[in-house]
Amino acid sequence: MLERPDKYWRKFSDAGADILLIHYESLCNLSKTFTEIKSSGKKYGIVINPDTPFEKVKGYVPDSEIVLIMSVFPGFSNQEFIESSLNNVTQAKNFIRENSLNTKIEIDGGINDKTGKRAVEAGADILVSASYIYKGNIG
Repeated sequence: MLERPDKYWRKFSDAGADILLIHYESLCNLSKTFTEIKSSGKKYGIVINPDTPFEKVKGYVPDSEIVLIMSVFPGFSNQEFIESSLNNVTQAKNFIRENSLNTKIEIDGGINDKTGKRAVEAGADILVSASYIYKGNIG
């Protein structure tokens, strides 16, 4: 997680990124940053940490390509899945359905065969798994 994505998103864009995901908890003006990204022709998404209620970010969802729900706190790999993150997935899915949006829900952190299944059942469209795959834990 970058603390000041408003200062660095252009570097990622110039490097070829098509979609830029910005943490709600970052230290920047989200609306201004999203407007700049959109004006550049790129797409964006909103990211929330496990302890941030979905309710706080739903205003950003209609224009977002992706809502990324973190199911661990950013910082390092191989953390335990935080079950309460599934509440945010379900709330995001309900909001997207109720508003007929095309926004995708992604979940990242502690994803394995069991937690991934629960995340999909809760409404996740995209699963991000690192340690489980790279450590060869796949049956």
